Formats: sequence, structure tokens, C-alpha cells
Amino acid sequence: MTPYVLRRRRWWPVVGILVFILALMLHGGRLSSAQASLQPGAPVPVLQDPLLGTKPDWVQITLRTLPAVLESGSFEAPANLIRLLGYDPSRRWQAGQTADQYMQLGDFQDSFQLQRFSLAEIAALVGLDWPALRLVDVALVAWQTLGDLVQALPDLANRPVASVPPIDDLLQGQVDPQTTIAEVLQDETLAELRLGELNLEQYGLTDIPGLMEAPLERFRDWQQSVIDQVPGLADVPFTNFPNPIVEQGVVVGRVDVVFGAAEGNRANTISGSYVEGFNVPCEANCAHLEIGQPTLVEGTQWVSGRYQQVRGGRGALATANGGLEPTGRHPFGNAFKVVVLDTDEASGTAETGLYFRLCTRNLFADLGCTPYFIGPIPWLPVQEEGMVFLGQIKEGLSTTDSAVAATAKGIDPQTGQPKAASEPAPDPRHSGSPGATGRLIHPAPGYGVTSSFGYRTHPIHGDRRLHSGTDFGTPTGTLIRAADGGQVTFAGISGSLTSGYGRLVILNHGNGLETYYAHLQGFFVQAGDIIAQGAPVGRANSTGWSTGPHLHFEVRQGGQPQNPMNYLS
Repeated sequence: MTPYVLRRRRWWPVVGILVFILALMLHGGRLSSAQASLQPGAPVPVLQDPLLGTKPDWVQITLRTLPAVLESGSFEAPANLIRLLGYDPSRRWQAGQTADQYMQLGDFQDSFQLQRFSLAEIAALVGLDWPALRLVDVALVAWQTLGDLVQALPDLANRPVASVPPIDDLLQGQVDPQTTIAEVLQDETLAELRLGELNLEQYGLTDIPGLMEAPLERFRDWQQSVIDQVPGLADVPFTNFPNPIVEQGVVVGRVDVVFGAAEGNRANTISGSYVEGFNVPCEANCAHLEIGQPTLVEGTQWVSGRYQQVRGGRGALATANGGLEPTGRHPFGNAFKVVVLDTDEASGTAETGLYFRLCTRNLFADLGCTPYFIGPIPWLPVQEEGMVFLGQIKEGLSTTDSAVAATAKGIDPQTGQPKAASEPAPDPRHSGSPGATGRLIHPAPGYGVTSSFGYRTHPIHGDRRLHSGTDFGTPTGTLIRAADGGQVTFAGISGSLTSGYGRLVILNHGNGLETYYAHLQGFFVQAGDIIAQGAPVGRANSTGWSTGPHLHFEVRQGGQPQNPMNYLS
């Protein structure tokens, strides 16, 4: 290491203290709203977030607008897997294509859960001109048999054949037009007729009643639909997916030094894979980012995936690409992997990229997922003395300032390592929850009440009913914090993206006390997490039954809604 680097590092303790003080100031006061921009050198829109620094602006990023993949590749499924699955998941991608052109619905069924969308929901989200669309625009229609279609849309069964033009034409006068479709299905030969035998260009989407309202997952082999074969899906922002993109933790590291491939013997790493873990040592060609702050990750190395390959994947597909993938991290979940690519010691900069994987599962077979090897897709550049989002460093430790939560999970908050075995944490359902203080703080400081607890005229349904919480006028993207420490018992969609609570987090604080955080944009937590008071739980939005962005906050005692303003200190 050069003397210059040594001299520079003497300043890090001072810098660390200043960063810590700044963090306390941000946590203590109202957080300023994030500002969107296209940062010079960044291939995607970014936000200047008060908690996470520079982060992707997922509101503006879609599968179509992600940068194009830089390298061509292919995946050829063995014949035995094709027979087991019932269709061929093989595919090719060319450099210059965007993700919507080669990724399929099945690849995201566990991560983004895109199959839960209906065409109507997609149309509403992106302003799709659906009356102009034809059945040929929805690729999965072509491979549905008449039996498949009725299984996906049960209400068709009692309709006469003449009332559904594509089915009437498919049967070509073989039955009386007034015969019900259910009666037609009793003939196995007719039940196996495929809609792809028709010229689907001549039919609109409403020519099959219920087609637009049904979740995509109801249709046979929906998994093989390429993203751009589902109208509008490629234009849905990542924040609006049924299981939206979310930061995994809130750990942000400061890049101390960028090293080239001449480095070797690095063992204190924070990169790897789900299979090998994220502390995979590097013996040679160890280009990497050296992380200087915070203390939790000081002196660790994020090794470049250009040089280090690690084992990845699961199930029968794990053998793809020789069973290997670039070393890296998953700060945004398992839909893709973030990898450090080329490093330049002279300029102190490094490039990063995203890598996707293929996953295949249906009702009859789970072939697992390939390693992450589809890429790279250009991602956010990093530089010395700059910040890089690391996410969750140790399993169960989602924030650097939630010492109580870490301790409750048996993790040393200073090292991230499990503590020596001790008595298990108390069950929050029967006692005071770990991390609970017994008092509630405002979940969105600085934002006032827009609708109080009590009976009111419902803004959507128009009837008079109990408003079981308090609404705070939080703009989209506002950071929402836990009113007290406790255990996350629910983090998901309650109702749908356009009904009910939308995206909802429920915290159990023990002694029968719960808090609800509704209409969110995305989550920082998942069910089972134990978090401290003030820890981020999500960001505000307008999902569910909502007329505009806000936080619906509930307090429940013994399952019964209470006036939250009587509890907030």
C-alpha cells in the first residue's frame, strides 16, 4: 500500500465520527424528502436518500428501462427437464437487449411475484390503451386449450358458446351455439382444442369475458411468458410489483480504497453467493473495494466478480453455467445480484453490474434456479471516499443502529456475529416484546393528520364506517418508522394493490399491543424480524383503498382498534 493511502486512512476515525453525528442529526429531526436525478455516470435514475445516500429511483425504473445486457448468452434445457416441466425454458439473449426481452414470468415468481398481476391491474398502473389490444398481444392465450381457459376463468363454464366469439369460432359449428361451454368440455377432443389455432388478431381482450381481471398465474404455463409478451408489464415500475423491490437492510459503507487484480489473499470479504455465503475468501486476482466505514464493516473487501466465481443456483438448474456465478451481494433481494466489475486503481473508481438468473417451477415440478449469470447490466459506479449500499451484512441484522433488535436476535451489534448461547428471547405474544419501550413515537415525524380515528364517510365507498386508524399526509417515498420495538408479524399485500390496506406491515409489541402501517410503497422488513423503535419499516405510497399518498397508522389492543393519538408520545 502506498504512503498516500496510509496517510489518508488516518483521517477515517474522524470521518467516522462526523458520519455518525450526521446520522444522529438526520434520525433526530424530520428527514428531508429524497430528490430524484440522473447522476452523472449512473445508467439509471437515482435518489439522494437521507438514510441510504445515493440509491436507485425504483419509481422510475422498469424492466424495459434497465440498461441493456452487455454480453450475449444462452441456456439450453436438457430434454429430460423439458419433459418433466411440460415446456422448454431454454432461451438466448443478445448484447443490447433489455431484460423484458429475455426474462420470463417464471424467473420472478418468488421474488417480484409478477404472476399475481392481472391485465386490468397492469393497464391501470401504466395507462395502457387496452381497447386497442388484440388477443394475439397476450402470448399465453395461444397455448391455452379450451379446457385450460375454463379452468382459468370458471365463470365461462355456464356461458353459451355463442357468447364468447373466440370459442364459437374455435368450435366451428361442431355444437349448437346455445350449448354451454361446460357441456362442450365433456367431449375430451373438443376440450383439447387450442386457441392458437385461431387468428387471434381479430379478437379484442374483452371477447373472452374475465380475461383481463384474472391473475396471470391462473393460466397454464404462464411461467414461460416473456415479460414483453404481457402487455404493459415491461413498463410497470419496480415499486409497483406485487412484491415490490426493497432494500435489504440499511447498511451503507464508505469505500476506502479501490484495488486492482494484482491483490491477493483476501479473507475478510463481504461477497459471495447464497450457496457459499458472503465471506468467500480470495486467493489471487483479488480486485476489490476496501470498505472503511462504518465500524461493523471496517476493513472488509467486496471482491470483483470479474475475477472470482463462486458456486450458485439450486435444484436441477444449478448445473447451468458450470454451476458458477460472479461473486457479489444481494442488497435488493434475490431477483438479481449486484457485482463489482472492473476496478481502476489510478482513478479510484469501479464499475458495478447486475446479474439475473432463470427459475422454473410449476405445480408438478420445481427445477430450481440457475446461478446468477445473465449479465452484466450496467449499474451504479462507485469511487473512493464515496458511499456504496451494502444492505444487510449479517443474517438477522438489518440496521446498524438497532442494537436492541440485534441483541434480541442473539447477534452482537458491533461484530454481527452470533453471541454465545443464552436463554431464548421472550415470545412477544405473551410478554413485552424484545426492543419494546412501552411508549409509541410518531411513525412519520413532521407530517400532520389528514384524517382522524373515528366514524366518517368512506372516501371510496361513500358509506359511513369506522376509520380504524389515523392518516398522516406523507408524500410518496416518505420513510416510515416503527412506533416501538417489536416483532414483524406481517409484511405483504393485504387485499390487493388497489383494495384493502395494500402493502401493509404489522408489528407486535407484546402485551396485546400491535401497530399497523398501511398503503406502503415497499418494505424494509419481513415477517419474523425483530426491530427496534424508530427502525425503518417501509416507505409511504397509495396502495390499496387510497385516494392519494399517505400513511394509515393503526394501534390495536387485544385486536381492537384504538385511537392512535392517545398512544403517541
